[in-house]
Amino acid sequence: MPSLLKDITNEPKVWLPNSVSGDELFSLCIILQEMGILENVHIIVSALSNKSIETIKSGFLDNNKLEDKHR
Repeated sequence: MPSLLKDITNEPKVWLPNSVSGDELFSLCIILQEMGILENVHIIVSALSNKSIETIKSGFLDNNKLEDKHR
């Protein structure tokens, strides 16, 4: 991804369609933060239900989803 973004002079936009819980958004933000470009990217998230949108907007992640399932 860094090579895709290195020559962009304006604010890149990323669309995450059909998000349900926000897990994808959280993962994307981690990647962009580690690349040092999170503040320069415009992220658009869409979902099929208002419940999903409210879950995503809450910013809450289930700790059980963050546990290492491969142990």
